[in-house]
Amino acid sequence: MRSLYGASFDDLSPKAEDLAGIDILVIDLQDVGSRYYTFVWTAVLAMRACVRAGVDVLVLDRPNPIGADPERIEGRRQVPAMCSFVGLEPLPVRHALTLGEIVAWRAEVEAVPARMVSVLHATGLDRAESAPSWDRPFVMPSPNMPAYDTALVYPGGCLLEGTNLSEGRGTTRPFEIVGAPWIDGARLADDLDMLALPGFRPRALAFVPTFHKHAGVKCGGVQIHVTDAAAFRPYATYLALIALARAQDPRRFGFRTEKYEFRDDVPALDLLTGSVEAREGIVRGDPPLQIAESASAVDEADRAVVKLAVEAGRARSMG
Repeated sequence: MRSLYGASFDDLSPKAEDLAGIDILVIDLQDVGSRYYTFVWTAVLAMRACVRAGVDVLVLDRPNPIGADPERIEGRRQVPAMCSFVGLEPLPVRHALTLGEIVAWRAEVEAVPARMVSVLHATGLDRAESAPSWDRPFVMPSPNMPAYDTALVYPGGCLLEGTNLSEGRGTTRPFEIVGAPWIDGARLADDLDMLALPGFRPRALAFVPTFHKHAGVKCGGVQIHVTDAAAFRPYATYLALIALARAQDPRRFGFRTEKYEFRDDVPALDLLTGSVEAREGIVRGDPPLQIAESASAVDEADRAVVKLAVEAGRARSMG
């Protein structure tokens, strides 16, 4: 067994000796539809290692649990300087793609011979459908991704990792529960309600994380309850939430500046959002809705990348 995670960026790729004697590498991983979820970048790095070693790759694709409707993409692509393990290549945050399509996209862009990288897609699916339509359980792909509800909020909820707010790790509802010891949950819920962003209700609560940020300390905050998955905009919602939380106590609120996903030269929130824009807007005290709308909007170039990935997936399909 060889782990593809470790202390350095080099540990994220298979070594030549790991691939010795292998004819084909089969990749079978469940992605959750957000650029930050690193399984897809592990797959891309493994594909690149295989190409260098002359090993073929077959991706056993799985549907996107939060849906693959291209009208639902959200959050602009990173500027090149902000690429990292939470986004090795420029891609919208909520990308509406499958892991296989992303691997195929990189194979096409990097001119990998078609015979070397192929994708076996799931068939008979409507791209707009999400996990609740599949008539089967959601099996958690990692410990802090326990349910479909987690995946649904994750395109926004992961942004909390770039701050000193608890993202609910150490509770049973990670990324849905948000807070910190200095947060007034009722005020935060009311402020979120006033923005009238669609598809969710914030509920004030108090919680004590059992591990990770603020472990063992009572936190005030909110739980995000999605009421309309089709209307919900996770990226915009959580950016606004972060701006509102900072406004409550700018002195105690903080952005993460220590090493994050193997980089220590850029604040973590910038790596996650893909630019300095959102963080600088929050620090200036720009209106939360303005910050959310600006950073979450996508343009035709973002949509073109998604379209290219879908086409690449078709081109490299085994059936």
